[in-house]
Amino acid sequence: MPVNNDESFKGNNAISVGVPMYFTVDASQSSPEQREGALDFFNWLFTSQEGTDAYVNKMHFIPVYDNIEIEPHDKLSQTILAKMRAGETLNWVNMYYPGDAFPSMAHLCRNIWQALSTKRR
Repeated sequence: MPVNNDESFKGNNAISVGVPMYFTVDASQSSPEQREGALDFFNWLFTSQEGTDAYVNKMHFIPVYDNIEIEPHDKLSQTILAKMRAGETLNWVNMYYPGDAFPSMAHLCRNIWQALSTKRR
């Protein structure tokens, strides 16, 4: 695999970021009351001061909506947010792997680990 050592190359100063999970409301397995409650929760979470603080500083999510003005308190979230604002990010490709990718990768990683540990002896 070719590696670019040029410090000005975007990939050498960027971090990979992506969405690790999504909030959803199940329309087929929930009652109208449950859906309404879920939407009320989302409204509270993303529009109230208490909700946005919980979203950013208790759940440790990076603010992705313009209305969230609260800045993260933890260093990791601050660093990720600064990189996002500076445009120093790469797409997180983990969500694009085929369904059988992780078992295959585990097998490959195990083989590589065994080869490396045998080589060290």
